[in-house]
Amino acid sequence: MNKLEIASIHSYKGRERDLVIFFVDGTYYEYYGRGLPENVLPNDIYVAYTRPKKQLVLLHHHRNPLLPIMPPSKIKATCEIVNPDRLGFSVPYRRRGISTGIRIPSECVRVADILKNIAPHDLFHVLGRIQIQRIHRKAGPISKPKDVMTKHDGRELYEPVDDFVRTATIASFEHVKTGRCTSLGYGLGEKEVPAIPGTPKQRARWFATEAIKYDSERHNYMARKLQMDGNKCDWLRKVLPQTDVRLGKHIGNTPSEFSFGRQVSTRVDVDGKVLSLGGPIDIVQQPLDGCPPILHEIKFDLKLPREAHLQVAIYGYVWAVTHGMSELPEMKVFNIRNGETWEVRSTIEAVKEIIQHLARKKYGYGNKMSDPEFLAECNEIKGKADSLLGSSIPNKYKLQLYVFLTEVDLTNKDGGTASLRDWSLTVPHLFHPATLIPEITLLSSFQLLSGDRGSLDHSSAFHSVQALLLSFEDVDSHFIPAENAPIAHKLNSKQSFIVQHAKDYNLCVSAVPGSGKTTVAVAIMEGDPYRKTLIVTYSKLLQMETLDKATKRGLGRNSPIFTIHALAGKLAGETIMDDKTLESFLRRIESAPFTPKYRLDFDQIIVDEAQDLRLPHYRFTVALYNMVKEATRKSPRLIVMGDPKQAIYDYDGGDSRYLTHADTILKDVTPYNWKRVEMTETHRFGVPSAEFVNIQSDPRTVILGSLAAPNSHPRPYPKGEYANNKTGQYTRFKAPYSNIGTA
Repeated sequence: MNKLEIASIHSYKGRERDLVIFFVDGTYYEYYGRGLPENVLPNDIYVAYTRPKKQLVLLHHHRNPLLPIMPPSKIKATCEIVNPDRLGFSVPYRRRGISTGIRIPSECVRVADILKNIAPHDLFHVLGRIQIQRIHRKAGPISKPKDVMTKHDGRELYEPVDDFVRTATIASFEHVKTGRCTSLGYGLGEKEVPAIPGTPKQRARWFATEAIKYDSERHNYMARKLQMDGNKCDWLRKVLPQTDVRLGKHIGNTPSEFSFGRQVSTRVDVDGKVLSLGGPIDIVQQPLDGCPPILHEIKFDLKLPREAHLQVAIYGYVWAVTHGMSELPEMKVFNIRNGETWEVRSTIEAVKEIIQHLARKKYGYGNKMSDPEFLAECNEIKGKADSLLGSSIPNKYKLQLYVFLTEVDLTNKDGGTASLRDWSLTVPHLFHPATLIPEITLLSSFQLLSGDRGSLDHSSAFHSVQALLLSFEDVDSHFIPAENAPIAHKLNSKQSFIVQHAKDYNLCVSAVPGSGKTTVAVAIMEGDPYRKTLIVTYSKLLQMETLDKATKRGLGRNSPIFTIHALAGKLAGETIMDDKTLESFLRRIESAPFTPKYRLDFDQIIVDEAQDLRLPHYRFTVALYNMVKEATRKSPRLIVMGDPKQAIYDYDGGDSRYLTHADTILKDVTPYNWKRVEMTETHRFGVPSAEFVNIQSDPRTVILGSLAAPNSHPRPYPKGEYANNKTGQYTRFKAPYSNIGTA
């Protein structure tokens, strides 16, 4: 507890903290928000604003202007402003139009960086422009070092070292092969090659230490070096001998000249603008017989990332242009950890087009797909899904009995009443485990022997169960205490509406942060424990949170909770960890009859965090619905939940319209009518914090803060500055536990 966490907006999405300190100012629109209007609160800033439970502190540099959405005239009504005059709070914001097109960085872009944060479907598109062939299959894996212990101020902490292992193994092999250490910067300029220890233990420690120092300096991330202070750096002792041998076999015995970490760069025209591109090539092998050079990209991964093949192809292009070659050199990707070798081939023109495409996707803005194009794409996917499954799965129903009483008070033997708002009356908890006769009586009285699920007459159920309960001598012994009552008894009106209509309609739920989406999902499961629910979410964090709540209430058995990739892996009977393998799975089930490896006997499907879905995820959702329909011989209800204002993965292909247009793009997939619900009341923070977000939004974002939240009551200010809060009614707010500071 009381731990200071430093995180990006994206990594902290879905989480909360008592105090959040957020660094932001008007320069946001120069870099991240170039294509965004200035009068609307950006989604990622909205996510940051809604993480704190008690206090939000905004910091910005005193030479930079505030965000244009938060002018001082409005902010003073809801915040305490720290040092506004002395540190230049009033720096004006210069209005600018929405930028479109492409903005190329002025500095040289590393080849590895241009491949980061590219949407998976864009990577798949360009991967088709190169030829990839595996020429050596997997060998036995080399165990990677586990997280290592460091000591800071007497505390023992654990840090990952994956990023240093690759650098150290390449440097070690270079020293074995050539006696040099240029891959660590030695022998370049005035940096002379030091004496490297000879014993294996000391040698491994030296390379680990140098890799930490070199990578921290090269990536300008000295905090990483500080994190590793106090570590013995003995985690490569068993690894380096294995990697030296494996790299030697990969390179072979052909007489060659070698250069390691060879820096190359060139310029590429992208829509009339110049992109400077370059970086270090891991190994350049120049055979002495005059053959073209061989470029080696070295990785140390259990599973080779898809970017590796593109990376070596781009390096091949840079090398060919720099050396005036008419064809690309020979290019190979070698994964030291499992021994796989891949050969990559292409043409100079094809790789140039790949670079231009990646640059447009990475540095372009204002090119979002129009709504008609988006709907047309979804309709095409729905058409393919009609013939998705070629096999039929036997329909196996299991007779289940449930009783859910809602509007009746039961009189106990002492004449008192036990309101159903205070007691849970579901069959699994009504009777002691040894009491079997009441269950048989219920089965007979409800005449459920036909096995027709859903034919339960609730009116007769009320009277039968009421009479049965009153026949017991000790009625109270069959009740559950109020603190364990169903969640449905604690819901607000919007949450109750969703739970009540989940059985009869498809629902499209838009929910503000902290409004209780997870609680509603658990309430839906608990309201009818024998109605099987499948929950699919984009986020691993949300999966664990929902699973924890469901497990505590004994609901995990009939309501499994998966991430999209984990569920796809269950269906395929293999590991699916990313969109690349998900795409492969989807292509497979679209091209041939498919029988899922996991039983899909569900009555309803809940898709959470739908605002973050990408095209492969939508394709999987449509395929999943059809698989469940095929397995059960009936159409399940569909509930799509999320918050369009928290859609912050558009750079990676995410599109909030999979949530906002759900009732349109899924209308022909499911036969049931749709209802839209907006959950606007948050339980995370109070009224003042909600107002702080609302006044910065246009169109106005409606978040209703909770009067029960810790920061609902402003701190004392001079009389007349705000309305009396003793009644819980607010008319104007001053300093609601939010601060804006300049530094």
